[in-house]
Amino acid sequence: MSEHVQYVTRKCAESLHVIKVLCSHSMNDQGLRAVFRSVVLAKLLYCPGRDGASQQAYDQSRIKAVVHHGVQAGLY
Repeated sequence: MSEHVQYVTRKCAESLHVIKVLCSHSMNDQGLRAVFRSVVLAKLLYCPGRDGASQQAYDQSRIKAVVHHGVQAGLY
């Protein structure tokens, strides 16, 4: 995994944890979705891959995994 993608996916995982904390403090669903889009998706969309094709495929799978966690949580 490229260093940049690893950093970004780690930061997104931290942001997902913060969203879970906000959920436990009774933040409404619309607000949680807005936080997910503006923080997590914005970071992922600004995460270009510049390595070889096989590296890029692996990076894309890590990025998709983060988005999948958001989908499972009902945030996207």
